[in-house]
Amino acid sequence: MLHWLLERLSKNRDDKLKELEKFLKVNFKDKKLLKKALSHRSFVYYKKGNYLDSNERLEFLGDSLLNFIIVNYLYQKFPLKKEGELSKLKSVIVSEELLARTVEYFNLNKYLLLGPSEEKINGRNKPSLLADMYEAIIAAIYLDKNGGINKAREFVYSTLIYMVENTNIVKEFYNYKGELIKWSKKQNVKVEFKVISTEGEEHNKTFTVELYIDNKKFSQTQANTIKKAQQKLSKEALSIIKRKF
Repeated sequence: MLHWLLERLSKNRDDKLKELEKFLKVNFKDKKLLKKALSHRSFVYYKKGNYLDSNERLEFLGDSLLNFIIVNYLYQKFPLKKEGELSKLKSVIVSEELLARTVEYFNLNKYLLLGPSEEKINGRNKPSLLADMYEAIIAAIYLDKNGGINKAREFVYSTLIYMVENTNIVKEFYNYKGELIKWSKKQNVKVEFKVISTEGEEHNKTFTVELYIDNKKFSQTQANTIKKAQQKLSKEALSIIKRKF
């Protein structure tokens, strides 16, 4: 019975890898390379494997490859934009949040291999884990004999660049807080964010944050990270504030 169950689990995993290969349009010569890209260290430790079997080294390489692909894309796409503008766009596109949202949009998080402890605390939806897996997949495609840089680029274009060009997601991750701070310095206006309360367990917190402008409370909001709350408040402020001050 146990032997049958182990065979079944192995077959299901192999079927998932084939399904992912079809999506990636890469028939991996080295199947272990793709599995490694999907393997979070919690899964490796659970299987009593070696640290080198996790996706962390692939993520390190994939990060640089992604930056190269996106910089080249922006350089070709926007020939009239200045370096500063291109840098801002790049930082948004390669951000952890946007990579994670892309993984979720294409339902790639179902392929992430996690240990029971990480699965229990909702690791399959953690932005950092999803972003790392995305970058590791890029590296795996690049390294495989049936892949290479062109195949890696095709993957990025069909997923991340698709999100950039076909949705409003870049605007969502625009640095509204940075723009608000920049505006406040020009106008000599004091801007302050205050975390009022934190609720929930460690892996599922809700932060209540208030925005003060010139020591007066402007607005309040809640989010699952302080950064998101600050972004929401800043976006709201920028749409109103210039008419008030």
